[in-house]
Amino acid sequence: MKKDLAMGRSSYDETKRAFSQFVKNAFPVGSDARAAIAQITGGGFRVEKSDRPNSVALLWNRHAGPCSERYAITIEQSADGKVADVAGQLYPVCL
Repeated sequence: MKKDLAMGRSSYDETKRAFSQFVKNAFPVGSDARAAIAQITGGGFRVEKSDRPNSVALLWNRHAGPCSERYAITIEQSADGKVADVAGQLYPVCL
């Protein structure tokens, strides 16, 4: 049983890294921030209030069996409307 739990944790660690890398590759620094936000919201993410100016937080939640997953993407925008920084995070919660 412990081995199964450890494998699940390892799988989520890999998925977290993969999601983060996917977001960085899909919306690279220097790309159009508005287009990125439109594409992300078109995929089902909702815009949340961000604590930082020139930053947009986008969230998507899903249930996967006994787990809930929260996907978060944060886009920092430069003055010219380009992506200055982007981050993707996955927060799994399993019972």
